[in-house]
Amino acid sequence: MIIRKAKPSDARRLCELGNQFLREISMYSPIYKLEKLSVNKKNIASWRNSVKKPEKNFYTFVAEENGKVLAYLELIIKENWPKEYFKVKKYGWVECIVVDNKIRGKGIGQKLFDFAIKFFKKNKLKFVRISFLVKNEYGANFWKKNKFKEESSEMIRKI
Repeated sequence: MIIRKAKPSDARRLCELGNQFLREISMYSPIYKLEKLSVNKKNIASWRNSVKKPEKNFYTFVAEENGKVLAYLELIIKENWPKEYFKVKKYGWVECIVVDNKIRGKGIGQKLFDFAIKFFKKNKLKFVRISFLVKNEYGANFWKKNKFKEESSEMIRKI
């Protein structure tokens, strides 16, 4: 298995995996309830464009084996603002790790996370943050296994 930067030609597979991820998180929060999902030209083009011209400090990587994308990783280098107030000027953010749900439990997510840590260290960052939905026990267990500790909490209320 190799981990590499995502390419525009990965867009269809990224769309498929992204839809799996969205279906899953839609179970955990009313904010993420879905209208509809599809792998269509518009959605594939959106992925293609986000890979071709990513936002500043936003990175998408894929785990590939035998020419097939098995998973993806989205990373962000975030800046504390206003910078002059904080000793830590920048930190890493793992936006998501998405592994095809048919092949979970084989260490692919761990390899992507290890890659993320190396990437952030290479960029001279000393901290990494994540966010996950607490009802997502699979995600919670993964992050706790990787030595993350609760730091803050978000809450939701319907109005």
